[in-house]
Amino acid sequence: MEELTTYEFVEASLIKRFLARLIDRFIAALLIFICISVLGSNTFDAISSLGILMGLSLALVYLFARDALPFLDGQSLGKKICSIRVINFQTGEAVTNQFGKTFVREIVQWIPLLNFIDMLTVFGAGGRRLGDQWADTIVVEVY
Repeated sequence: MEELTTYEFVEASLIKRFLARLIDRFIAALLIFICISVLGSNTFDAISSLGILMGLSLALVYLFARDALPFLDGQSLGKKICSIRVINFQTGEAVTNQFGKTFVREIVQWIPLLNFIDMLTVFGAGGRRLGDQWADTIVVEVY
């Protein structure tokens, strides 16, 4: 039987987690705005549609993969600013390149009613969102 390695961590505060999410949503909106600005025009044409499509695609890729991006070490840009990180709950390792875990963490936010339940679970025992529980992750402070 495999033994789990123990590690120490300090769970991230709700305020930092909320602020990081807000920053990440702003970044996603900024990606959409930039693509529309670069490829958009005053009329609704094929190039404007391409700008909208590219912007939405980039924003969704960022939102669903942000914590697993190899160059960010388990941190989205918002989490990096707030000095928090997503780690594997069992091993304590950053979720870098673990795109499945970050997808599970995010998809919960996009399902109506489930996103509300997910938000409430943060106040329960352990302070882990439903998405974190399903992905077996936790958000911790970075020192």
